[in-house]
Amino acid sequence: MRLQGKVAIVTGAGGGIGAAICRRFAAEGAALVGVDVAAAALESMATSVRAGGARVATLLADVAEEATAEAAVASSAASTCWHRTRCAMCRSDR
Repeated sequence: MRLQGKVAIVTGAGGGIGAAICRRFAAEGAALVGVDVAAAALESMATSVRAGGARVATLLADVAEEATAEAAVASSAASTCWHRTRCAMCRSDR
């Protein structure tokens, strides 16, 4: 598992290539943040990948806008923290 302990942000995660990337990264041990504008496709990918045991967060967003892309990364950092103790990066207790 080459990506164990890593978090991958995949844009276009609900589509063909994006969903395939999500499946492959999950198989390699990565936790995922899937970003897409198509809610149904994004949720379908997440359900599929979670069924295989992977951790997946989804974010419905259009990263074509710079501000949206920045917000996606900031939101992803906070929503994907799976630490069991106080996390300095996301400032949350788990």
